[in-house]
Amino acid sequence: MRIASRLAIIVGLALLPTVVLAGNTVTNSGSGISISNNVSGGGTVTQNISVSGNTVQNNGGAGISVNNSVSGAGSSLGQTVNATNNTVSDNGGAGISVSNSADSGGTSTTSVTTSGNTVTNNGGGGVSVSNTATGT
Repeated sequence: MRIASRLAIIVGLALLPTVVLAGNTVTNSGSGISISNNVSGGGTVTQNISVSGNTVQNNGGAGISVNNSVSGAGSSLGQTVNATNNTVSDNGGAGISVSNSADSGGTSTTSVTTSGNTVTNNGGGGVSVSNTATGT
């Protein structure tokens, strides 16, 4: 799939256990490839994400981003993220970014693997992983 407009690949994946994004070209968008999950109210998400063989260039935000937010007692997210053989360059944010936040008793567990990616000249870190936990 070729995407060269203000639209990007933005997927809200609360109900998709396996996501594969492969062989896409994403240029000149607000976001490159963006995957986000919000889990609350005791919900549970278990998910495998594969992002491979994509070209992501000249986007306003991160090239490839996965953002997770989990809140509330009993809420949980278990996730595996594999980013392989992507070319990510000249984006406004990080090249590849994975961010998790958990609060008020929510739990988030994410395994991240990157290999064979070319990540250059992005506005943020090349590969960025951040985790935040607050509350009880």
